Amino acid sequence: NNSPQFVSIPTPYICMGQPFCYSLGTSDTENDSLVFSLTQPLMAGGAPIAYVGGHTVSEPLTSSVPWSFNSVNGQFCFTPDIAQNGVVKIQVDEYRNGALIGTSSRELQIIVQNCTNQQPNFSSPQLSNLTGGVQIDSLTIEVCPGENLQFDLIATDPNGDNIIMNSNIATAFPTATFDTT
Repeated sequence: NNSPQFVSIPTPYICMGQPFCYSLGTSDTENDSLVFSLTQPLMAGGAPIAYVGGHTVSEPLTSSVPWSFNSVNGQFCFTPDIAQNGVVKIQVDEYRNGALIGTSSRELQIIVQNCTNQQPNFSSPQLSNLTGGVQIDSLTIEVCPGENLQFDLIATDPNGDNIIMNSNIATAFPTATFDTT
């Protein structure tokens, strides 16, 4: 068995007052079933990091809306309302044929800053011109091995700035490409 691979950066810098969603970008080479959960982060030596100010494992940073966490894909979303630093730990349990075969985790330090720029807005729906796969929900596309998959993501910037997009797709799927115009 191989542990799941995480392709997202572990220290996101985000902006106060702007919605933020984070995904580990997890993949598993054996296609084991993965289940995600928020768990207690640890200090060096294994002692739990104490939360202060009413924060908890499920709401580790101050947010103007309740945290959401998806146990199927490990994505969490929130809107930080103050500048702050926090630690989040996501545990990934691997199942094969219904049996637990491994557990791994990733701890993230999240740094919330007071920003003057507004983040780009994605069109709704976020994906358009999908070919070669089936969109299951806003975060999931199913595609058969060996098939080509293509879709468009369209974004605009409320400040009128140029938008630069990049992707870790080549890490998750080595033969994939990500093109921007």
